[in-house]
Amino acid sequence: MENKLMIKLILKYHFLFFFQIPFFCISQNQMHLFVNGELNKKIKSGSLLDQNELTNKFWLELIDKGYLNSSIDSIKNDSITKRTFISSGSQINLKDYNLNYNSNNQFKFGDFKFNRLKKLNLSKLLRTIEDMLIDLNSNGYPFARINLSSSFLDTTSISINFNISEGPFIKIDSIFCPGIKEKDRSLVLKIIGLKHGDPFDKNKIQDISKNINSVNYINEIKPCEYEFVNGSVNLFTYNKIKNTNLINGIIGIQPDNNGQIKLTGNVNMDLYNSIKMGEEFHLNWRRMFNASQFLSTSIELPFLFSSNLNLNGSIEMFKKDTSFFNFESKIGLDYLINPIEKIGVFGASNSSTNLNENSNYLSTKTNDFGVSIDFSKTNNIYNPFKGFEIKIEGKVGLKKTVYNSNSNQSDEISPNYNLFGKVSKFIPIGKRKTIKLSNQFGSILNENLFENELYRIGGYKTLRGFDEESIWVSSFSISTIEFRYLLEEKSNVFIFGDVAWSEKKITDFYENNWRFGIGSGISFQTQNGLLTLIYSLGKLKEQSFLFRSGKIHIGFTSFF
Repeated sequence: MENKLMIKLILKYHFLFFFQIPFFCISQNQMHLFVNGELNKKIKSGSLLDQNELTNKFWLELIDKGYLNSSIDSIKNDSITKRTFISSGSQINLKDYNLNYNSNNQFKFGDFKFNRLKKLNLSKLLRTIEDMLIDLNSNGYPFARINLSSSFLDTTSISINFNISEGPFIKIDSIFCPGIKEKDRSLVLKIIGLKHGDPFDKNKIQDISKNINSVNYINEIKPCEYEFVNGSVNLFTYNKIKNTNLINGIIGIQPDNNGQIKLTGNVNMDLYNSIKMGEEFHLNWRRMFNASQFLSTSIELPFLFSSNLNLNGSIEMFKKDTSFFNFESKIGLDYLINPIEKIGVFGASNSSTNLNENSNYLSTKTNDFGVSIDFSKTNNIYNPFKGFEIKIEGKVGLKKTVYNSNSNQSDEISPNYNLFGKVSKFIPIGKRKTIKLSNQFGSILNENLFENELYRIGGYKTLRGFDEESIWVSSFSISTIEFRYLLEEKSNVFIFGDVAWSEKKITDFYENNWRFGIGSGISFQTQNGLLTLIYSLGKLKEQSFLFRSGKIHIGFTSFF
């Protein structure tokens, strides 16, 4: 049977072209679009050419949505208004589809790809074909082709036949890593997620550069190349392994209240791939005042037993003057989807000792079990232009509270719930401009919550315009809108607005508040990483922004 769908589209497009010609010389101020006799749109436009383009655009949108029998019935003009009358006809339903294969290897597609076509939509039909090709290209068929071989159209429905030519099934024969030692080559193959005998996967090959750039101990010399030889494919990766060890910071001395000399400062140490296993070790020590200090260490061992499992652990200690001492330990096991995406489980233990002898309680200890997800679908991990990021961690457990013997309270065991995460979306609005929308949130639920167990927000990583970790809360939600102009691959300038709701709900005390931050900044590439400088203003809901209370935030991300 003739392809009636294609004939109708060709006739409509030819009619559309000739339809415009007679009216170029008429000048109109307004146009009204009537669909099936009812006013649908009022549009102001200066020239007839603009009006014709808008009419044609609206008509083609109807066709795209499945109104294949729509037509421009008549046009009525006066000195001010152009009235266009369009009949939409009935929207065409997708009655049926057939997949006609040119080989015996009938690749199976998910039905969900076709469920969205219950009502015919030409744009969705095109995306469906593109998705089918992506599936084929990612499962060993790089030479696949899909055509609409025929369609059967009546007044209310259409049936479509897809002609699928899969082409030869291609596997990876060899992966060459020039200049890389065999042990390092094994690490590279784990990072890129490909090996000998795997089916050709266009998505994974395109992600090789992104995965390589996500680790600090490999430098990509140039992008991956591949060639097809005798029914298989050979990959060529060009990388350089390097040991990247960083120690930086500042250390000073300061006398305490008793005249004794104490060390103060801020020290960071980051070690990558020191023992050639792709491991990472991080340490941060801060002591800006004599009586308070913070120490955090963490380690990650990826590709455990040559698998996609990642073993990680951390220890964090925080002493707040003479108020309390916190000790938290955590061990987890992640499944690596790729070097920047993972899901995992973990166990955590958090103990807190009250250093105030006059307090009602002596200590708390919480044992938790949790799950975490970390997904990133952006085009650039350091300077995203489009895509999204999701990082969420939730845990449940039991908390034991030990009270002072003078408080007349018995020790208690209570359930403890904790949820923390951040979700970001990057929306491109031009070749170099993008908008970042994000929300960072956290909540601790416990019937006997004390101040030393709270989140500490404020500053560069959370709420800009406020001092670092100066706001202690039990729950918070920080929404951000940020306009970025990308200067280079890893550089941008930006303006932003932060809106934060927070709640402090502890024993015998409750408050909630709104805070706002605005500002601008720049992120630019240095020899060893990405340096970010931000100037910001912050205020509470009932206050005004004051320039004299502005904050300067400095951040650094290493990728050397």
